Amino acid sequence: MGVKISREKWGYIFVIPGVLWYGLFMLYPMYYAIILSAHRWMGIETNPLFVGLDNFKEIFTDSLFYKSTVNTFYFTFISVSLTTFTALFIAILLTKVIKLRAIYRTFYFLPSVAGVVAVGIIWTWCYQPTFGLFNRILQVLHLPPSRWIMDPRLALFCVAITQAWMRLGFNVIVFLAGLLTIPEQFYDAAKVDGASGFHQLIHITLPLARPIITFLLIYNTIYGLTVFGEVYMLTEGGPGSATYTVAYLMYETAFRYSRMGKGSAMALFLFVIILVITVIQMKFFERRTQIEY
Repeated sequence: MGVKISREKWGYIFVIPGVLWYGLFMLYPMYYAIILSAHRWMGIETNPLFVGLDNFKEIFTDSLFYKSTVNTFYFTFISVSLTTFTALFIAILLTKVIKLRAIYRTFYFLPSVAGVVAVGIIWTWCYQPTFGLFNRILQVLHLPPSRWIMDPRLALFCVAITQAWMRLGFNVIVFLAGLLTIPEQFYDAAKVDGASGFHQLIHITLPLARPIITFLLIYNTIYGLTVFGEVYMLTEGGPGSATYTVAYLMYETAFRYSRMGKGSAMALFLFVIILVITVIQMKFFERRTQIEY
């Protein structure tokens, strides 16, 4: 009994640093953002002035905030779709590969290791209209060049591709780890019953991979809705306001124009959106897994 109590105490001791870190750097900033959202505050040199819901009224009548919100949803849809389904496809292919599987996993995971700054520099060069990699490829193929991130119609899509490329490796590794845990007996039984590869995918692989798909969809959606680094490094919201997202507008409002209260109101709005979408995704995928073929 004494040993058991001692182990429990050690468990609490090891948990305390994580709880303190979470409370200090997550819960307290969230609480302070709620307080600031009801105040007008220009920075440390001024005193906060209570304004109630004025900050929320202001952002909901701001055309740039509306455009940033639409951009955020569009960006998230493109980024999540590209990342999740491409990673699932690659992971399914890698399950068939026995030799050099570790090398392939390392190759796909490398972009996830690189920081946003490094990724931004690489992709800025790729998208460069004059001497960028992509226009060089188009030139070799005798195709007209593109302005890429300089084109308001393509800029946000290009940024979404960049984030998808950066997050792809992590998604591939998680998908692969999950797919390799599916018992081979299910596939063997399906083959005996004459099920094709497509039917095995639809009725065995995808149902059993549903928890992983749910996790990665939520994970990728949160990253998409909170995108900032890629926008900052590639376009800084331009050209014009074509790539403004809620997170980037929040940064500009709070730190470039010192509108801390308004920026906090945007942060709370984004938090609520993420919470609602996450709950919807979890409820949608909260169905019983069945295997039929």
